[in-house]
Amino acid sequence: MCGLCGNYNNVPDDEFASFKTDLDYVAHHTVNDANKCEDMLADEETKCNITKGDFLVDLLNKTCPLKDVRKTLEPRLLEDACNLKDDLQVYKECLQNSSCALCDTIAEANRSCAHQGYFVNSLPPQYCSVSCPEGQQYSSSDASCQETCSNPKSSNICVEPPVSGCVCPEGTVYDDIQKRGCVKKSQCSCRHKGEVYNVNQTIELHCQSCVCTKGTWKCDQRSCPKNCKLEGGSHVTTFDDYEYSFTGNCLYWFVKSDAGFQKLDVIVDIRICGKRESCIYGVTLLTDNFEVVYTSDMENKVEVNGSSRILPFSTGILSNVAMIPTSTF
Repeated sequence: MCGLCGNYNNVPDDEFASFKTDLDYVAHHTVNDANKCEDMLADEETKCNITKGDFLVDLLNKTCPLKDVRKTLEPRLLEDACNLKDDLQVYKECLQNSSCALCDTIAEANRSCAHQGYFVNSLPPQYCSVSCPEGQQYSSSDASCQETCSNPKSSNICVEPPVSGCVCPEGTVYDDIQKRGCVKKSQCSCRHKGEVYNVNQTIELHCQSCVCTKGTWKCDQRSCPKNCKLEGGSHVTTFDDYEYSFTGNCLYWFVKSDAGFQKLDVIVDIRICGKRESCIYGVTLLTDNFEVVYTSDMENKVEVNGSSRILPFSTGILSNVAMIPTSTF
């Protein structure tokens, strides 16, 4: 990459190393024959006579005391100041008309220092006033991870260095959902699958009722009933509605509860019953209080803790398991 914008290699001044002046560098990148171009005024360079120690350069020193940062930015600062040191009114007008970039240079010094772990000072308000939109205000250090309606706790987990910029006043967050500027957290709406929901609106989500509160969904703790099916001895539909088939000839854990939870284990006995088929021969259900066994030679009966019971059979309130006869097994 080359041209007036440089080679974009993060080294500020290496493009100019082969040229005596900036004008030589510019002339080198003319599209037409340089001889056909009007001569540029070389005496423009003499207009910049700011020296180290000038109050404008002192702004950079105060903004960031790190020598490496100052060494990189000081030439730009001197160029931006450009013969305005003795006329603050002209200087201020220059800033207002955006014809000088001194405040941008100071702001870059802020960011560079912050990335090296030095706490950032604010831009000097007497020279660089910042206008913030949508009810925001200028901050010297809180713009890295501004809290928003969709991420109201971003400042608590922020790992970015502090930088200056516009932020919402304390007690408010930026509404990045409905783009209403700065609002109280209690006024934040919520989003689900691309749809926007207002405060206190409710939705049914994963068999739970959820209400929009301060930009987040608060859901009740209802349990979610789900089904798992084993059909024909080889066709399984999981709790998540995934379907698969296999030919088995063994005992299999159909359901196995996790340690620490109420016990509910189901073991199925699947055997080969044809050339390419398998059938369910038996089912054993284990809870904390019951062992229920059913085999294919039992007609409308199960064995509960060693005793025969007629179907339908329920283990009761604690285990909440029921077994009923079906037309097929």
